[in-house]
Amino acid sequence: QATQQVALRLQIVDKDYDVYLKQYEGLIKDGKLRSSTVSVNGENGVRFDGDFTKDIRGAAVVFKMRDKTVVLRTDADTFKPDFDTLIKTVTYVK
Repeated sequence: QATQQVALRLQIVDKDYDVYLKQYEGLIKDGKLRSSTVSVNGENGVRFDGDFTKDIRGAAVVFKMRDKTVVLRTDADTFKPDFDTLIKTVTYVK
């Protein structure tokens, strides 16, 4: 459900990384999301913080994995400390 807040969402999206990131451009321009680069265990990605929808305010980290896009997201600021700790442990085989 789109309005249900969860501590961690993990998606492997069958979409090119750059194409996936474009969907957030409007939210960034409107000031609802902030984006920053992130590097976790040698993997570079993009982090988004802020309002994804009117009901979901949290953080997401997006990585490129071959021809797919990996998205880890938390849906509420309450979960951010645990999310930040978890993100530091992310590794995957290229």
